[in-house]
Amino acid sequence: DRIDPFAFKFQFKNVEYSSGRNKTFLCYLVDKGNTVDGLLRGYLEDEHTGSHAEEAFFIQCLPNYDPAVKYTVTW
Repeated sequence: DRIDPFAFKFQFKNVEYSSGRNKTFLCYLVDKGNTVDGLLRGYLEDEHTGSHAEEAFFIQCLPNYDPAVKYTVTW
């Protein structure tokens, strides 16, 4: 998934006052190595998750983490 261009411009525009710009976006790329589903990519907003973006990532994007698989995570 990609961030909507309007949302990106609103959140990251360089302005003196940033009213309403309080979201955290975590962009990620996960390589699961030699697995069927291979790559996982996207972004996550933490405004409504109730947890930090990194914690929300594991809860929402990798809920069935397999310790036997080697993951390469870039964010």
